[in-house]
Parts: sequence; structure tokens; C-alpha cells
Amino acid sequence: MFGLTEYRAPRLTAAYQLWAANAPEYADSDDWLDAAQEWHRTYLANQAAA
Repeated sequence: MFGLTEYRAPRLTAAYQLWAANAPEYADSDDWLDAAQEWHRTYLANQAAA
């Protein structure tokens, strides 16, 4: 898994928005999208440092 890529981001964001609209009680305080973006930034930084 290489984190949240530009290819995956729009699809995952749309899926999350649909989930949040239909089941907000499960999406409240869910930070998976932010965590995926942070992980991807870390991955890219590690690749650049290698």
C-alpha cells in the first residue's frame, strides 16, 4: 500500500462522503482520510531520503 495517491483520492473521498451522508453516526470523528494523506506524505519523504 502506497498511501493515498492522486488516482485513489477522488474515489475514496467520494466513498467517504457517501458514507458520511448515509451513516453520519459512523463517520463522526473518523479521520482515516487525514491519516491516509499523512501516511502518504511520510512515504514520499522516506522515498526522497533513500
